[in-house]
Amino acid sequence: MKLLTTILTLIVSIALGFSQTVLLPNHFKGAPDTLILKSTRVKGVGLFQLGAGSALIGDTVEFRARLPYKDYPLVFPDEIKNIELGLQSITMNPLRFRSVDGKDITPEPLSIRENYFALMYGARDNKEVFILDQNQNGDFRDDTVRSLHELTWGRKPHNLLVCKYNVKVGNRIMADSSWIEIGTAREQLWIGTFQHQVSNFTIDNHSFQIGVADGIGGSFSNFQPILALLSENGIRRDTLFTRDFVSQGLYIKLGSDFYKFHDFYDGDGTIVLIKENDYAKQLGVQVGLISPEYRFRTVTGDTLTSAVFKNKKVLIVNVSGCTPSSYEIYKELNKAAEGKLTILGINSGVVKGLSGMMVDVTDSYNEFIYNKFRNAYSSYDCFLISEEGRVIDKFEVFDWKSHLANDLSVQ
Repeated sequence: MKLLTTILTLIVSIALGFSQTVLLPNHFKGAPDTLILKSTRVKGVGLFQLGAGSALIGDTVEFRARLPYKDYPLVFPDEIKNIELGLQSITMNPLRFRSVDGKDITPEPLSIRENYFALMYGARDNKEVFILDQNQNGDFRDDTVRSLHELTWGRKPHNLLVCKYNVKVGNRIMADSSWIEIGTAREQLWIGTFQHQVSNFTIDNHSFQIGVADGIGGSFSNFQPILALLSENGIRRDTLFTRDFVSQGLYIKLGSDFYKFHDFYDGDGTIVLIKENDYAKQLGVQVGLISPEYRFRTVTGDTLTSAVFKNKKVLIVNVSGCTPSSYEIYKELNKAAEGKLTILGINSGVVKGLSGMMVDVTDSYNEFIYNKFRNAYSSYDCFLISEEGRVIDKFEVFDWKSHLANDLSVQ
């Protein structure tokens, strides 16, 4: 009897000890080293400000020539004139799932046909309209004819369309769906995916909500996941700034602890965060981290390293021809910063007339600085680095006046 009592006591003690580490899904005690969070897919972008990508459309002959398969049926409604066609890619990457034992499950890809939706663009009653083949049957007559509207970056989307698709996991075919928006901008047709994941969880008596979205805004498989803290202990943020977005490998602060955004499984919405006890000693381009050392070659042929900025406050500025106005803003910023702040400009291919120290990331010598401070064809991110070499701010070049008001004495 005494032995049985001892065994029961031991079982209860083990159970209580385990319950102090993990209670229920998304509920934790003692800030564990790893947080495995479940999230839910949500319609729209919430506090995220996501853009869209230009749609590749053309006449029916061009459309057929671009098809990766040749047996796609196409049936058009009679009332639509000046028809042009395009494809919307649904799965740029296979959706990933996380197994119970932490293994990575990548579903088998379905046929190419099942990974695309056909888009028809034309005119009805002298108005621009489009039809999305939402059921993927190649017959546009059973889909809704919709009017085009102007897309405005940084605002909540409207008229979101549901896209249904299948995902194969093992021997199972699972139905899934998400949302896209189609509209015009700069006299072009644009398509964007508008969804994000939300996870609510607790650590001890502290509650948090974080979100994950696709930073590219062009697929349903979170091609480039970005994470942000949306609320803490019931206090919800009303705006997210550039410096608030965390890509994989960077850190989020939860209470007094820092966690690395380790992984995201877009198939089942699992978020993996790993605790970092030496955050202040880490290298990176996130606000609060020590900036990594780098080398670069300017467009004038000078080969330099970040050592030239020792004991100087430096601003690394990305600009892009995708938004030509960024060039004018860059020139304005250079003029205002003259004699007050050192600026290093980064561009993908350099146009004439850009002043200051400029780096072209299409030069292979600049691969490292591209990977650390740009990592995209088009970027407008600015990184302000202190005299001690620590990143102290991150923002888009369009917002430089509000972020550099004290440094440059601007209104």
